[in-house]
Amino acid sequence: KARNGHLGGGSCRIPAARSLHTVRPWLPFSAANPRMVSSSASSGSLKHRAAPVDDASGAVEERTRDPGGGVTGAKLEEQAAEQVRRSSARRGLFFGGLLALQFGVHPILVREFVSSDVHVSSTVLLQEAVKLCLSIGLFLLDSSANHRSIWKSLTLKESLEFAFVPAILYALQNLLIQSGVHHVPFITFNLLNQTKIIATAGCLFLLMGQRQSPLQILALTLLMGGSALLCSPEGDEPSAHGTEFWRGVVPILAATVTSGLAGSLSQMALQGTCQRNSFLYSAELSAYSLLTLCVGLMMATEEKAKIAERGLWSGWTATTCIPVVANAFGGICVGQVTKYAGGLRKGFAVTGGILITAFLQHHVYAVDIPSTTWFAMPIVIASILIHSTFPPRGKVSAQLPPTDKRKTQ
Repeated sequence: KARNGHLGGGSCRIPAARSLHTVRPWLPFSAANPRMVSSSASSGSLKHRAAPVDDASGAVEERTRDPGGGVTGAKLEEQAAEQVRRSSARRGLFFGGLLALQFGVHPILVREFVSSDVHVSSTVLLQEAVKLCLSIGLFLLDSSANHRSIWKSLTLKESLEFAFVPAILYALQNLLIQSGVHHVPFITFNLLNQTKIIATAGCLFLLMGQRQSPLQILALTLLMGGSALLCSPEGDEPSAHGTEFWRGVVPILAATVTSGLAGSLSQMALQGTCQRNSFLYSAELSAYSLLTLCVGLMMATEEKAKIAERGLWSGWTATTCIPVVANAFGGICVGQVTKYAGGLRKGFAVTGGILITAFLQHHVYAVDIPSTTWFAMPIVIASILIHSTFPPRGKVSAQLPPTDKRKTQ
């Protein structure tokens, strides 16, 4: 057909004296350029013409190179990984700031808007219900998550394995905190709450074999010293201190132990081999916590009698929902910071929250901070920063999401 001047119905005429090999750069397909695309056989016309091949420059070879292969593919993969790192850093920084704000104002919101007549279980129930709704909503709005793939991979066995026990511990922790926050000053509550780092370190060593560096051990020692200062009596009112100790300090310290164990189990789920979606994991924790609280209320005889006498929602007002919703959102922020920022930025967020609490208590509420608390505050802050800044060698404080096919989960 080439010698007769007919090529796919086109008007290109080639002299018969010239060989086909001489003119093959002008053909729409040849052995030298197999990637050129010609028109379909049914169209009968040439829709795509190839440009002449410049053997010296290799221009056509450069234009037709597969962008997913060779050096170009490596560059694209590197750019995608860098984009994931930047996105994770921005996400961790955003939720770290929100966590610092929520952590700083939490004891003040509880003291202001939750009266002593409010049933403790009712606040925890509503808090977990709000957290469940927020987690599901944020999970559905998360554009980086492959929702269909995540739902298909979710199994009840895996959910119970990674979320059920931490949910029970978090429910117990919330009950203890709601019981103790009314009996200690704002700043004392937030400082004592940091002793959960000690419990977390011990649980991580027992469950995951994660050792502490020498500086981290020093930080834990400083933290224990600061906690001892906070628990020491102040002034000449030992009876008042005894009430504060047993009704405030003891429940808070017990809550830190349960929080450390629950946090270690959550870290295994979020940063281990499972790599669960943080929003969905928060929803699982809230669902199991609600189930645990409901079963506990039905089994506790004294609680059932109090609810039958006063009602579950006695003492509630519209403003009571403010600290409940804020604390529920704080729980979601903890999950996001744990997954995308790690212990270092979480430590800075907690430090910022302590400073916010001290500022509000001293300057806004004009409540004097005792001398022992002034001594304990820099010790606790230094221990938090040291512990989060100097992890063991070869360990990283945050695990970034993988950049392969699992990154959307």
